[in-house]
Amino acid sequence: MKSIKIFSVFFIILLIANIILFSTKIINAFAFWAIIGASALFVYFGMPYMKEENK
Repeated sequence: MKSIKIFSVFFIILLIANIILFSTKIINAFAFWAIIGASALFVYFGMPYMKEENK
């Protein structure tokens, strides 16, 4: 269960940094949405397997 919390905190920090970088125009819209999409895919498909593994 501890690894799930570490990944959760990592993705929260990643997405906050993504929003800040996009709002300051350091990254473009494509990179912004690519990071959000990749994060969403990992959370949707990867986290349930990590949850099952930790039981």
